[in-house]
Amino acid sequence: MQRTLKIALAAFLACGCAALPRREGGSKDEEKAVKSAESFAPSTASGFIDLDFQDRDLHEVLEMIGRKTGVKLGADPEIREKVTLRLEKIPWRDALAILARQVRCQVIEESDRLFRLTRPLLISMEFQDADLKDVLRLIAKEAGANIVIPGDLQGKVSLRLEKVPWKEALDTVAKTAGCILVYQSPKTIRCTLPRS
Repeated sequence: MQRTLKIALAAFLACGCAALPRREGGSKDEEKAVKSAESFAPSTASGFIDLDFQDRDLHEVLEMIGRKTGVKLGADPEIREKVTLRLEKIPWRDALAILARQVRCQVIEESDRLFRLTRPLLISMEFQDADLKDVLRLIAKEAGANIVIPGDLQGKVSLRLEKVPWKEALDTVAKTAGCILVYQSPKTIRCTLPRS
């Protein structure tokens, strides 16, 4: 499902950058020029960029931003969105965060020069005095992840989660129980107890 996204002026003012209104009703030549020049000014040494895109594929936008910033940016292949936004003099990381928010994604920093937009599975659940191991297993199962839980982990948990990214839900339950999660890979998790 592809949608055209418009950026609200308030979002830009909140992050301290200038938002420029897009002129409506221009001539066909102006519209062509805008479409062909939908790009951004080169980033400066301070990492600030200008963005101007209208109805562009998200993957193309990320590739163009990446070329100007020297950072590898991508999105999961199943994420298909059209993007319309115009930003001026904004740090590229802030621009990426705004873009991700508009397409309902999260930014995963794989390394200092590699970023990926993903749309995590959102889960909703409610438990009263449920076995901690069962809750951890259920969250992992819902996400299609593997989890290793120590045999001596004990406890009960009560919770209510509404449309929470699965990793956030798993992390929250683990922290509540005093556990530490170690991500061996994106879908393989080891739950450990701190040593006394």
